[in-house]
Parts: sequence; structure tokens; C-alpha cells
Amino acid sequence: MSAEQMKAEKDKAAARVLEKLRKQEEAAREQFASEERRKQKEQTKRLDGLMMSLDVIKLMEDFNRRRERREMKDNY
Repeated sequence: MSAEQMKAEKDKAAARVLEKLRKQEEAAREQFASEERRKQKEQTKRLDGLMMSLDVIKLMEDFNRRRERREMKDNY
């Protein structure tokens, strides 16, 4: 095998390794992005739940305030 053939074989092998690494990096980036999207979705869902809870608390406070006013009016 001549020196040129050996260099060509090494270059081919290096190109295969580089391509494999590029694919692994791409897969890792996609997995990271997917995980970030999942985390963002989970946080959004949690925030929506907290906002709904806050709305319920506000409604209950309104209801209680109105009830107290009605009771005060009834007592006078």
C-alpha cells in the first residue's frame, strides 16, 4: 500500500469519525432542546394551576365579603 493510499484511508476513517461525532452532537442538541421544551411546558402548566388557584381564592374572598355585608345589613 502506497503512502498516498494510506493517507486516503486515514482521511476516510477520520471523515467517518467526524460524521459520527457530528450526528451524536446533533442528537444531543435535539435531546437538550426537547428536555427544555418539556420543562417549559411543565412550568407553564404549574403556573396556570397557580393562577387558577389565585382566581378561586379571589372569588372566595369576594363571596365572603359580600356575605359579610349582607349579614351586616340584615343585622341593622
